[in-house]
Amino acid sequence: MNITINHTKNPAVGWNVDVTALGEAASEKISQVIVKINGFPEPTETLNPPVKSWHKLYTQKGQYPGDNKVELTASDQDGNQTSATDAWE
Repeated sequence: MNITINHTKNPAVGWNVDVTALGEAASEKISQVIVKINGFPEPTETLNPPVKSWHKLYTQKGQYPGDNKVELTASDQDGNQTSATDAWE
């Protein structure tokens, strides 16, 4: 599974966090996504039926200035997990 996490400064407050998960193999599909921003979980997304790709934009998250960390864990239809982390100041 391929995971991307990008962040951009939000003009109002904090950061915008853009996250994507994409099944790599032809049969790999995403069944659950867990996102934590600075240790605080966003609502878990259970995808039924599982999907080939998933994308979400979270706005006005994190701290500016300050340390920030986004963690994403995606599970495929067989329960295999893939995780990625992005951290910045």
